[in-house]
Amino acid sequence: MTSIAVIEPGPTGGPGAMGAVLVLEALRRAGHIATHLRLFGPSRRETSIPGVLFGGGIIDARSDELGHDALFVSTIYTRQWIHLPAALEACGVRPMREERTSSDPLVAIGGQMMLAPSPITPFADVVALGDGEVTAVRIADMIHAGVPKDEIRATLSGQPGYWVPGLDEPPSTLRRAEVSTIPVRLLRTGASGSPTIELARGCKSRCAFCPIGWAGGSYREADKTEVADIVQSARGTGLNAYAPDYSSLSWVDDLESTMTTASCHPRGRDARMDATRRLVSRGGQQAGKTWSFGLEGISERLRRAIGKPLRNNQIVEGMTELAQAGCKGVKWYFILGLPGEDESDLQELLAVLDETRKVWTSRLDLTLTLLQPVPHTPLQWDDGHFSEAAYDRGMAIRRHLAAAHSADGLIWIASQPKSRSLHEHDTALSRADASAAGYLTALAGRKSRISDGRWTETADAAGWDWRGALPAITPGAAVPWSFVDVGVDQGRVLAARRRYGETMAASTAGVGESMGV
Repeated sequence: MTSIAVIEPGPTGGPGAMGAVLVLEALRRAGHIATHLRLFGPSRRETSIPGVLFGGGIIDARSDELGHDALFVSTIYTRQWIHLPAALEACGVRPMREERTSSDPLVAIGGQMMLAPSPITPFADVVALGDGEVTAVRIADMIHAGVPKDEIRATLSGQPGYWVPGLDEPPSTLRRAEVSTIPVRLLRTGASGSPTIELARGCKSRCAFCPIGWAGGSYREADKTEVADIVQSARGTGLNAYAPDYSSLSWVDDLESTMTTASCHPRGRDARMDATRRLVSRGGQQAGKTWSFGLEGISERLRRAIGKPLRNNQIVEGMTELAQAGCKGVKWYFILGLPGEDESDLQELLAVLDETRKVWTSRLDLTLTLLQPVPHTPLQWDDGHFSEAAYDRGMAIRRHLAAAHSADGLIWIASQPKSRSLHEHDTALSRADASAAGYLTALAGRKSRISDGRWTETADAAGWDWRGALPAITPGAAVPWSFVDVGVDQGRVLAARRRYGETMAASTAGVGESMGV
């Protein structure tokens, strides 16, 4: 049968890496030989590159004995791209497509970051967008049938789910390919191989900064009867029942009952606070677990603007109910530097933390992320430069939590936002065109150059205009990802960006609702 390497260039883990696991599972079920590799290293010029064989064990990925017919690469964030040339070389393949021959393995690149694939297209024979059960298996079946690589590329050109660099020039439309129903499988994700079952794809919410709801495909839920059968088969185990928003699953009550009956311990934690309050109020195993909530905006007006209108008093009341239910820990996610954010928003969050401190004495983790305008979202056109003011607000939040720990011994911690160098590197790369491929090759996987800022020297020498990728873009203007069709009308995205501005203008003028705790 066909031998496929499913590659993640760089370390990943957890449900975020589920795409590669799903591709691996689909290929094996179709009868192909599939090996899951994580490949990363400081320099492609070294004699070998570290690699981790999924499921444990260190491998020498430069071995000529790998002998794969195709390399399927999955990337879920831009910084994985810095390992891409080295990963391909480690498998005995020249990184640049133009340097390869028809006898070399076919290189298909997919994953979440194919929403804006231009920077990596010089490395790809085929770019795939959508569900790997469709795109990956079709390519593998064609290889198994003996179809030559050039003919595969010509056949896929312009078809839903595929874009073929070199043939589709100038870029034709790249459209998503999707399965109509989610295959229900018990998967092993992350370095620990924890059992995971996928409950839904896409997201009902469309927060202005997030690609999952806007560009992650149509919202689909797995068949609850099939899920129940899987849960029963995993009786007595800890089970990560995964969905982008677990608590909003339409049949979550049935799932809770099934997991209780099967003595399974639910580990899924990503949810909306408002939906979780309703879930916890009904009792069950969810009461004593840990939760992660994307609160996102640090004030009411910012949350209204992005489309998640959670009030401050609802947050405090929710934490009170979670404390009473015996929850073990909570994580809050925040986006700092949303358009229009100022010091009043910071003071509002600090007041919420002070009120929460009166009712919540368990662990509280805050993940603080500076806004990175993501392609295909309503905020995709906003300025991508590092915001010193937003960074300072993040550090003020960290100091506030440290004071709570010092005074009360609470385990309240907040992450440190990305530095200027990391932020502008990742933002510029996500908005770049194909000229960034030369930079990725020249960087040679050296992460230290990114953290200390030397990547700008490498980029300049490689001829990549990274500075030109950071300024604000006129809404609706052509961008390097304009040819990618994620299934959402551009007019809806523009309308959501206008609503954001209108909401912020109304709140600034005092028209909005009260923003007190």
